[in-house]
Amino acid sequence: MRPLFPLLLAGCTSSLSNDVFLEDSRFLSALPNELTAGPPTAFDPLTGDAELLPAIREGVDAVDRLTLASRRAGVALRGALPDERSDVHRRWEAVAIILEGPSASVQAWSQADVILADGRVEWTLQISTERDGPWEPLATGWHETLEEGAHGGWNWNIGVESTYSGQTETGVYELAYRTDPVRDVTIDIRDDLLTPAALHVRLYDTGGFAFPATLDLTGAPIEGRIAALHTDTGGRADGTLGEDEAPFTSCWDEDGDAVYLGPEATLQGYGSEADCALESIPDA
Repeated sequence: MRPLFPLLLAGCTSSLSNDVFLEDSRFLSALPNELTAGPPTAFDPLTGDAELLPAIREGVDAVDRLTLASRRAGVALRGALPDERSDVHRRWEAVAIILEGPSASVQAWSQADVILADGRVEWTLQISTERDGPWEPLATGWHETLEEGAHGGWNWNIGVESTYSGQTETGVYELAYRTDPVRDVTIDIRDDLLTPAALHVRLYDTGGFAFPATLDLTGAPIEGRIAALHTDTGGRADGTLGEDEAPFTSCWDEDGDAVYLGPEATLQGYGSEADCALESIPDA
């Protein structure tokens, strides 16, 4: 680890002013972070017996794995000084990033360009096994500050990431976000950018998300979709089951213990929906 005090002393004699580093933050804010791509955190402490919690945790883990490399790249670049600076450009020649392999973490190298263009920040990220390249495109993105919060997004090549991590996933994911003032994120996973989304996930605020899942609420596994939200007073999931998209609702208390499952027309449920802490969740 580089000693702190020499850096401070060097800063006293450098021709770079604090304004330069403040300007750096404008470019760095465009890169992936926990707010724009992190998985929901509100479900982590729940220990109750609500039927949907295992499926929700699987969905949380899937989002975490999908966006982990992008968030790690953002952290790595924020922790490194740019190799090139201008009024409208920052460039990092080679910054180490960590990818998750099948059984262990793998180090790769990233090269990034972040450009201020027409009032918004655009970025590109390349990857290599070697510090000096050759480089392969991994992701492109953009970010724009709003009166409250910001919006932006990126395209991430899952297949290219897998080439360097040793995983087997393919395709791309397209992420779009708004944070004004709470976050609303959509993630579409595609075979390529020209094909319809094969999987659609939505994250809203820090306590909820919507995602496809295999559910066992009828005595046999069945494909469905869940929109789930947890708050300090309890949680709720609205969803559909099977090709007929039969609707259902599940509610739990602040600890995750089951309160309601229904309707009776769809499931052998229990409890009363009137006892749910949440009357509804965002349309997802």
